Amino acid sequence: MTDDKLEQARRRREALVEGARRYADRNWLLTKVRRQREDNARHYWARKAAARECDLLLRRLQAALSIDGVDTIGRAKHAGKLLLKAISAWHGRDAACRIHTEVGTEFAAPSASQRRQFKNMAILERYDSGYDSEELPTGNGLRREPNVQRLALALATENKTLPKAARWGPRGTTNPMTMGTHIRRLIKARKAGPKRKE
Repeated sequence: MTDDKLEQARRRREALVEGARRYADRNWLLTKVRRQREDNARHYWARKAAARECDLLLRRLQAALSIDGVDTIGRAKHAGKLLLKAISAWHGRDAACRIHTEVGTEFAAPSASQRRQFKNMAILERYDSGYDSEELPTGNGLRREPNVQRLALALATENKTLPKAARWGPRGTTNPMTMGTHIRRLIKARKAGPKRKE
């Protein structure tokens, strides 16, 4: 065989292989499109059913709220369950559980660390405002420059009259020196910015 015949045979073989690959790709693409259409139709009807179920549950919830109200714990639980079922029907069980826990934590009592953060923020606000005590200044109404020692003394004297749970600073100290150190640490931490987790 000559080189021309070998070249022609190689080209024919490549053309056949290319044709077979195109045919396979076309079939694969058609199969993929057909499956996607079937999935879309299935999801469409699933979404339609979820919407109907959600509407039904919301109507039941509205009826329960308008007729019975939530004047007893049992009726309130029933209304809450209906609402969670409606959310679950539309967004899924995981989303409903996540929403339930997020909303539940909003109404929960703050933890000890959250209370400490709130008190520290209030101390910093009082420091920034320049007021030593809770009362607004009398006279011309001008505020003073922030002063750590005056604020520490004011907070320490307030702590003497407050119950343990409502006291300012670390462990409700009545010592102005300890309170001053605490205020300086808060100011330094605020200047440094939030801690980064690496």
